[in-house]
Amino acid sequence: MNEAVAWESVLHRDPSADDRFLYGVTTTGIYCRPSCPSRRPKRGNVAFFSSVEAAPASGARRIAAVDLGIRRWIGRANTSTSTFTISTTSA
Repeated sequence: MNEAVAWESVLHRDPSADDRFLYGVTTTGIYCRPSCPSRRPKRGNVAFFSSVEAAPASGARRIAAVDLGIRRWIGRANTSTSTFTISTTSA
């Protein structure tokens, strides 16, 4: 993953990047999609995750906005490309 490109996606809240990675904020312990409308973190406090399983494995938790707007987040790792897909189905 090119972190410079990933950071630009976070800065621009690019929804097309949502299926490529998640980002976490080390100072708050949360993670979210690049298009998340939350306050932008300082670059030095950001970690990038190439799979939906890697973010919680690092100890991060989903941002509350994800829980409010999406009933269920289903991530499926694609081991051949190290990417994932997020499905936004209602419970």
